[in-house]
Amino acid sequence: LRISRPSLSSAETPRRGRFWSSSTLDGQGIVFQRSFDLQSGARNWVELISGDEADLDRAIARQRGFDPDLWVIEVEDRLGRHLLDEPGLSE
Repeated sequence: LRISRPSLSSAETPRRGRFWSSSTLDGQGIVFQRSFDLQSGARNWVELISGDEADLDRAIARQRGFDPDLWVIEVEDRLGRHLLDEPGLSE
């Protein structure tokens, strides 16, 4: 299990409620969280957690404690493609 907490400048704050989960169908995966850079106005996807899917589910459940109305989109792809670099999702 590797938990990644992005280094955010004081101008960049994470936005709760928007998560993207990518499963490789082998019990592993990664969850991304949407963040917003106040200086540039850019929206970015940052890694929240990666590793065992049970750990990912627990991390999402913890986030639900902060925001019970959160959205999670899950993509299943054996090659680990998450599609976040595609037009419309990367912006």
